[in-house]
Amino acid sequence: MGGTDPQLIEGDSFRMIIATPEFGDNPAKQIKIVDADKPQKPIIDQSGAESGAEKILLLLQKEPLAKSNIADQLGLNTVTGALNRLVKDLHKKGLVEYTIPDKPNSRLQKYRLTEKGKNYLRNHQ
Repeated sequence: MGGTDPQLIEGDSFRMIIATPEFGDNPAKQIKIVDADKPQKPIIDQSGAESGAEKILLLLQKEPLAKSNIADQLGLNTVTGALNRLVKDLHKKGLVEYTIPDKPNSRLQKYRLTEKGKNYLRNHQ
């Protein structure tokens, strides 16, 4: 009861597709492959649902926070790669700034809203 041979697809990444006929005519939903080089959704999603970036901005509205404090308040056990990327993107867009600009990698570093970040929250709440 074997299926067809696996498909091996090479590129910037390697993919293998294995057909499994034993699951019948209603296979599981196919996984969406995302090209890392193509631009993805904007960091601040306009779908109405509160995005991770918006949650971070709302937390920083109260007080400057370190990434570890942001992670705690978001219910994360640790600072994740996704959280690092979100904070980096918010900084790059000018929505948050360092509290110690001369030492971006300081263990005491915190993040606070910029005027642009405050304006964003005012216009999107």
